[in-house]
Parts: sequence; C-alpha cells; structure tokens
Amino acid sequence: MRAILSDRMPRTKRPVRLAIAITVTALAAVSYGWVKFCPAKNILWFLLDGILYTLLFAVVIVLFCRKTPAFAQLKGRALAILKRGGK
Repeated sequence: MRAILSDRMPRTKRPVRLAIAITVTALAAVSYGWVKFCPAKNILWFLLDGILYTLLFAVVIVLFCRKTPAFAQLKGRALAILKRGGK
C-alpha cells in the first residue's frame, strides 16, 4: 500500500490510486468467491470464467485509467494491430 500512496505523488492523485487499489482488490475477492461458489466442472466453464474475468478487469481499467497517457499509448498500439488484421 505504501507504493500506492507514496510521498512523491501529488495529493490530488492519491484518492484515485487508492480507489483503483480498492476496486482491484474487491474484484479479486469477488473472483475468488465465484470460483469457490461455482467451480469449473469442465473446460467450457473454465474458458467462460476466464473470458468473464478478462472482460470484468478490462472494464475496470477503462473506467479508471482511460485518461492516462499510458492508456492512450496502449490503445493506439492495440488499434494499430487490429487495423493490420492481427499480423
């Protein structure tokens, strides 16, 4: 937690970083609970769980990080790959 709330970080960014850390922790707890509640009985459920977790974390990243330069760079790289057809 210390790295998230370091003294070098401006005070205006601290609540945002803390919110991200809390959200990711909550999502991890929900994922863990889901696996305990509904374990994958075959490969299709296992794959479906993986896709759902990926989508869930992607939504969180887009919601919290869409205005950062790193996200813009990653988005540009992903769109370039999609335009090339995945080659």
